[in-house]
Amino acid sequence: MKFELFGYQEKIYQETLWQLLNTMNNIAVQLATRGGKSPIMSKLIEYLYPSKIAFVAHKKILISQMSEELEQHGIKHGILAAGYPMLKYRVQVISKDTLTRRVDKLKEMGWSDFEYIFIDEAHRIKGKTYLSILKKYPNARVLGFSGTFERTDGQPFTDIFQYMVNGPQISYLQSINRYAKFDIYIPDIVDTKGIKTIGGEYSKKEAAAAVDKQAIYGHLPTHWKKYADGKKTLTFCLSIDHAVHVCEEFNRHNIPSVIVSSRDEDHIRNRKVKDYYSGKYINLVSVDLFIEGFHVRECECIVMARITKSLVVYLQTAGRAAMTYPGKSDVIYLDCVGNCLNPALGLPDDDREWSLEGRTKKEKEKAKLKRCPECYRPIPVSSRSCPLCGHLFVEVEEAGSRIPEEVDGELINIKDRQAMNGLVIEIARKCWTLKQAINIAKKYGVSHRQAYYIWTHKLKNKA
Repeated sequence: MKFELFGYQEKIYQETLWQLLNTMNNIAVQLATRGGKSPIMSKLIEYLYPSKIAFVAHKKILISQMSEELEQHGIKHGILAAGYPMLKYRVQVISKDTLTRRVDKLKEMGWSDFEYIFIDEAHRIKGKTYLSILKKYPNARVLGFSGTFERTDGQPFTDIFQYMVNGPQISYLQSINRYAKFDIYIPDIVDTKGIKTIGGEYSKKEAAAAVDKQAIYGHLPTHWKKYADGKKTLTFCLSIDHAVHVCEEFNRHNIPSVIVSSRDEDHIRNRKVKDYYSGKYINLVSVDLFIEGFHVRECECIVMARITKSLVVYLQTAGRAAMTYPGKSDVIYLDCVGNCLNPALGLPDDDREWSLEGRTKKEKEKAKLKRCPECYRPIPVSSRSCPLCGHLFVEVEEAGSRIPEEVDGELINIKDRQAMNGLVIEIARKCWTLKQAINIAKKYGVSHRQAYYIWTHKLKNKA
């Protein structure tokens, strides 16, 4: 079958092929999730055949997808993974763990060396297993493909790759309907102060404790019904226990949901996914299983219930719903923990510059966002009005000139965090003006001075 690549895919293919034929570089190929890396890899493998080629991935689903792609285009290949026979083809699709274990066996079969090693989701290439593979095949040319060439620790990839082929920006892919558009809401914000960071990411145990609270996950069904009712949904959580609680809460609100986790045996997991595809469940809840390689064509909602500092996790989860088809509406992205407000992350469909050089903390700082208290969408912190719903933000000077006479009511201790948080949330959700904020504050027994503080200081910068 003839390969048919889109214009931008053909451009990536030609640039990568030129590097292969005219240099000795190891090549990194960056293309946004759902941009179509598999056809490009398949066409390159076809061109390089009959060289000895290994396609290496870390998940079964990535291996099976690539095998189907090669089979569709008539490229003979073997699959080296548990449960598959060892077929002596010159192209092998291999699990990274299997390749590590079977090096000696492969050499007995004639693979004393691979000439080319293709690695999918190559942002993982600096992991211990991948590095051991590259060490065992030092003469192989390496081609790494990923939509997210970045590590949480900021380390560069220049010790492995010498050249990067960059695909088009997400905004371009959206303009030609090759990447879904996102309608983003931030209904809740999780307090991340005090949570430890390990290797550039939140401590999973502490982060899970922060989000696995009924006061947080209990709101998820309400937000979903308001913004995404009836839409095929993927929900991402921080731990299996957290996912269980979230799934139970959705089902309690009559939203058919199922959790898929590593606790499931393979046949049970496969059945749940099949039931999700068939429509028995509208919401699939998981932790790490479906961050990479899992796509649902009809998916129109992502519920992000896990806080993260990892740009890879952030973009890969959003990418699960990025597949387009005629008539598909914008993807509803419910950032229920406030990841979008992290300047290092930005919005999931922002344009980004990718490099092999790594990124310093300073370089990660991007345009800062705040949440509109009326429509819950992210907007630039400099905005004086929400461009999406028209909400007006009151400036400090303006608000100060409008303080009314002091009203009756006992002061509450400004350090009473629980009471203050409840007041802040209610003011953010219900108020358009300082006067409205003061009226709500009265119900809490709060003076107009404290209402003014909330309106002009806490909400002005964090709305």
